[in-house]
Amino acid sequence: MKSPRLLGAATTFNRAYTPGATYYFNVSIPENAEGSLKQITLTQVEGEDIKYRLDETEAFEGTHRDRGADLKPIEVANNPETRTISVTFSSPVPPGKTVTIGLSPTHNPMDGVYLFKVKVFPEGDNPQALELGVGRLHFYNR
Repeated sequence: MKSPRLLGAATTFNRAYTPGATYYFNVSIPENAEGSLKQITLTQVEGEDIKYRLDETEAFEGTHRDRGADLKPIEVANNPETRTISVTFSSPVPPGKTVTIGLSPTHNPMDGVYLFKVKVFPEGDNPQALELGVGRLHFYNR
């Protein structure tokens, strides 16, 4: 059995304080994964707090460069104390898929490196989180 893995993180705009960016986090679920994916959490562990427009959060099959079907509806929750955004799928995502979460900040933060710990939760009554690694975004001044 293989585990899901973080393929990477990317932003559409990497200039500090720019509005209108989207932050993409790509997760691959291998064909021989143990089960379907129910939730992905993104915990910011480095950088100033970022504010998001949660109602604009996206989830879809594929990557941000090769977009597939939308995964809707989704439930999006934000815990400002832990700096964690949770995206829960109404229909669990089966093995053999790549999933992308797109977050919409109100604007990019100040320049620097921003790190996000990515965890996934399988479908089930008492799911155990699996930490996939850290997604890295870097923002620059002009």
